[in-house]
Amino acid sequence: MIMAKFPEMARSGQFLRRMRLFRRDETGSVAIEGVFGSVLLIAWLLVSFQVYDAFKLRSAATRATFTVADMLSRTREEIGPKYVAGMEKVFAFLTRANKPNQTWLRVTLFKCKAEPDDDSSVTYCDGKNKKFTLDTGKDGKIASYVYPPSAAQPYTQAGLNAEADRIPIMAIGDMAVLTETVYHFNPFLDIGDRGLSFDNGKTWTQIGLKTGLPFSTFVVTRPREPRIVWNADK
Repeated sequence: MIMAKFPEMARSGQFLRRMRLFRRDETGSVAIEGVFGSVLLIAWLLVSFQVYDAFKLRSAATRATFTVADMLSRTREEIGPKYVAGMEKVFAFLTRANKPNQTWLRVTLFKCKAEPDDDSSVTYCDGKNKKFTLDTGKDGKIASYVYPPSAAQPYTQAGLNAEADRIPIMAIGDMAVLTETVYHFNPFLDIGDRGLSFDNGKTWTQIGLKTGLPFSTFVVTRPREPRIVWNADK
């Protein structure tokens, strides 16, 4: 039994000696280390440029959304689906979107409506004690529209209630315009779409930002005019 352990002990001793020699060995190849170092440096530079570009485009999308929201708040004419489609083109131009369906815009009119059964102490809507109400047009249709229509769904009352914590408090009788945009990031290098995959396509490692990363902006503005009117034919 003791003799049987000697070969195993000898092999483990050889392994430990080799590991100690490897640890003490300081020789190397400048060319090989230079190749590895240059690959890491180039990858870091590419990722840093991509992240910088993403922040720049995110800022541009935010500014463009506030521009569109301000234009909507200043309008004196009735607005509708065609108007929203035009505003989406303005947003795409400001963000320099160069691919189909890279951007979309949703415009929603809502108000703080007085109800006959309101308590006398209720003077505002906060989304909890008193809900915000979707506005309607002359034809009774909900004043919410998305362009392009396939990108998302117009708001329902339940959908607006779910976003109540993002909407400022409004006095009874007030109305507001909710402007939402999404800009899908299109990196100049597609390194974020590549990775090392195993296990039937499962990605194990990846660097950079993926194509299609959504940058969303949510803006609420009050009309400069007393009221904005929704017209489904406009």
